[in-house]
Amino acid sequence: MVKKIGILGPGTMGASIGYLAASSGFYSVIYGRSEDSIKRGKARVEKIIEAGQKRGRITEETAGKIREKIEYVTDLNYLASCDIIIESVAEDIEIKKDFFRRLDSICGASVILATNTSTKSVTELASVCSKPHRFIGMHFFNPAHIMRLVEVIRAVQTSDETVSVVSELAQKLGKVPVIIKDYPGFIVNHLLVPLLNHAIEMLESGVSSEDLKKVATLGLGHPMGPIELADFIGLDVVEAMGDTLYEYFRKQKFVPPVTLRNLVKAGLLGVKTKKGFLDYDSKK
Repeated sequence: MVKKIGILGPGTMGASIGYLAASSGFYSVIYGRSEDSIKRGKARVEKIIEAGQKRGRITEETAGKIREKIEYVTDLNYLASCDIIIESVAEDIEIKKDFFRRLDSICGASVILATNTSTKSVTELASVCSKPHRFIGMHFFNPAHIMRLVEVIRAVQTSDETVSVVSELAQKLGKVPVIIKDYPGFIVNHLLVPLLNHAIEMLESGVSSEDLKKVATLGLGHPMGPIELADFIGLDVVEAMGDTLYEYFRKQKFVPPVTLRNLVKAGLLGVKTKKGFLDYDSKK
């Protein structure tokens, strides 16, 4: 039974997952590589709590209980006491492998290691661990504390027991799990990357982001336009997903458009940098 959840990485997704775990009644341990990263992660959690309070969804008493259930650490060894550790670091497979090797060396046989990767091979990540049957993909969507879907990705090595435990955990976190095999892009991003790329190409051809938004929201029933969505995800993440999928399938539909690559090179990554395809500094 899962009682304590470790989160590897205090970034946007890690902080959101950490908050989700604590607000669902689990103890949450959020790891960051430095005091500065922990400080930023804690600020992200506080921002989620404050937003909930402003909307009247979280009382001061509940906010206090959530804070009490979250521990912030810079020593990886503290994660060894967790029942499951969910990795949410940079979308770089070598960085992820390095962390999982280290976790594998300090965690007991019962600890489940999970990756929140959006496109990388769960099977390849599992292969660096001595207990690959306890390894799984647990792909949340941003913001993790709001979006209801979780893709539960089964590596070649993953055991039935691990799938069962993680699926049950997802439900206890208020999510709807979809269990799938390890396949590049899984389901959502295999569908999403070509859509975003095509939208960016249409933007390059002269179609406005506002018109693309109208088509997506009024015609397709999406909650936001595709250009907004790319900015919200992070343009560096969108580019990385496209590159990974193209590496596997060699299909043009996955290749990141030129404008996307140029924005990433310029460090304009969307909402998280206040500017991407759209300017968020000027928005109230």
